[in-house]
Order: sequence, then structure tokens, then C-alpha cells
Amino acid sequence: MITGREFDLLGDIAGLLKKYGPETFEVLAESMADPGTTQTLVDLLQSTAQISRTSPISKKGTRSIRDELASIEMIDSQKYRLLSDFYQALQEKSALPTLKELRNFASDCGISDVGANARQKAINPLMRSLIKLPTNELAETLRAVPAYSRNDQSLQGWSAIILGKDRVQLNEE
Repeated sequence: MITGREFDLLGDIAGLLKKYGPETFEVLAESMADPGTTQTLVDLLQSTAQISRTSPISKKGTRSIRDELASIEMIDSQKYRLLSDFYQALQEKSALPTLKELRNFASDCGISDVGANARQKAINPLMRSLIKLPTNELAETLRAVPAYSRNDQSLQGWSAIILGKDRVQLNEE
């Protein structure tokens, strides 16, 4: 039986109508009439709840980026690969190695909530914004990230960086 909390959740979902449009809601409603889709949604909701119970919550009450990526992996493996590869490159500073580059990239993507004063603290807000993007838009966005190689400081390596010929390779299959 649906209680007040479940109705609140449905109300929150209905609040996404403006973002996704009525067509998306109609297609989802039609899809849910299929028993296979219904079971997939049930499994997804149960998995999400289980991950939430077992994932450590930070002091701010949010899940870690790694936990969020783990839950994406079950739903969309391509999006997971894109995000996890990019997150690793950010951590290793092989992508957007400076705070200025990270902020410029975020700004170019229309992401304004990366106001941290340290590069490491700016990574999570950037990743949280990227997680919200659809997979195809995410892939297109990440194509614009110039690669950075600390090992190739030759004139040819710097020329490639300056001319934008060295790009992050995305594992799209």
C-alpha cells in the first residue's frame, strides 16, 4: 500500500516534468505497462535502496563519487566507463591539472557550482554535475577535455597540447 512518503516521492518525480517534458513521462508510462520493464524498475529501485544502505555517507550527508559511480555502473555501463575514466584522470591530474583549467572547463560546460578554492575540492562538484548529464551529452562534453601528459614535456608534446591535438580518449564501444 502506498503511504504518504511514497506519494511525496511520486510528487518529486512529477516535479521533473518540466525538465524531461510530457513525452518522456508518456513513454515511461507506456513502458511500465510491459511486465519486463516493470520488473526492471522494481529491481532498479531495490538495488538503489540496497546501495544506499551499504554506502558510507559523508559528513555533509552525501554519498561519495565512487559510490555514485558504482550505482551508475548497474544502470548504464557506458556512462560509468566515461565517468570513472574521467574521474581517475582528474585524480591523477592527467586531465585538467590546474584549478584554473578545471574551472574553465566547468564554465564552458555551463556548470557554475565549482566554486572551490582548491583543485581537489572542485573535482566532486564537477563530477556531480557531469553525473546528471545523459550519456550522449556526457560523451560529447568529455571530448572537449584536453589531455595532459606529465611525461611528454618535449617540444612535440607541448605543441600537441597547445594545438589541441591531444585529447582524452574515450572508451566508447
